[in-house]
Amino acid sequence: MAKETKINSEETGESPAVATAPPFAKGGKEGTRERTEVAYSAADLAAAALKRFKTSPEIVQAALKLAKKDKATIPEAEEIIKNFKERKIK
Repeated sequence: MAKETKINSEETGESPAVATAPPFAKGGKEGTRERTEVAYSAADLAAAALKRFKTSPEIVQAALKLAKKDKATIPEAEEIIKNFKERKIK
């Protein structure tokens, strides 16, 4: 049986959501962690545009604005940006 421990987020430098996440997935199997997706602001996603999405910050901002999203997870943002770049122009 796994022992539950509390983590002080100030000591680890992690956000409270990460620091207080359960140690194992709902299935209870040791060694597996539940992955919680974090929603980032449009400004944060645009700042990481070149490194994360291999595109310009302006493309990221325009794609999220067109999708009416001011926050998105990385997979959501990737899909929104991909659809924006592939859309047909009338």
